[in-house]
Amino acid sequence: MISKTQGIVLKKIPYGDNSAVIHIYTSDFGKLGFMARGLNSKKNTNSYFLPGSILAIIMYNNEKKQLKTIKEISTAIHTTPSHPLHSVISQIMVEIIDKTTSEEEADTHQYETCTKYLTHLQNHYNPYYLHQFCIEFIENTGNSISSLNIENQSITAAYEGMIMPSKMIQFTQLDIATINEIKDNKNPNLDRQQRNALLKKIIGFIELHLSHGKAINSIKIAEQLF
Repeated sequence: MISKTQGIVLKKIPYGDNSAVIHIYTSDFGKLGFMARGLNSKKNTNSYFLPGSILAIIMYNNEKKQLKTIKEISTAIHTTPSHPLHSVISQIMVEIIDKTTSEEEADTHQYETCTKYLTHLQNHYNPYYLHQFCIEFIENTGNSISSLNIENQSITAAYEGMIMPSKMIQFTQLDIATINEIKDNKNPNLDRQQRNALLKKIIGFIELHLSHGKAINSIKIAEQLF
């Protein structure tokens, strides 16, 4: 069966000298794995599979095969950041998508949110851009930071059978008021240290509630740039 879809490239894993397994978050089928061959041939398809690229895909959709086969690909939306900071932010967004989305579970609304932020990054960046993405991404999953009970935040995480308190990601009343300002596209006038501290808490919330303990490692790079 041949299917058409659009997708965000999440990860490329080399497989042999001229092939790779490509993980793509698609609009119609959720996260899929593809076997891409002949990457360094005359067609030079290798250039399509940069993380954060948004592709139009025609694929052979054999449900019995774990790895799908691409029939045709083209660039659906150009998202290549020209600024180093934008590249890092794109990398963080892609890692969040990769570590929180389930295999073959479509969510059109969440996909549209991801493509919106990847597409608008270059021309609409502001110091709270990544905060805004994370907040909207979280709320699309049915969670909400701004609805947390401040007086009774009993947030815990279960890792390998152990219950551990997560005090580092508890949000103050000021944090939640700031998050609501950011959601409303207002400027909360935070300095760099305050922005990073709030972002760490938001990322911590994602790691605890959405990625099942998988760390968002690329945020460490961003701390040096924000």
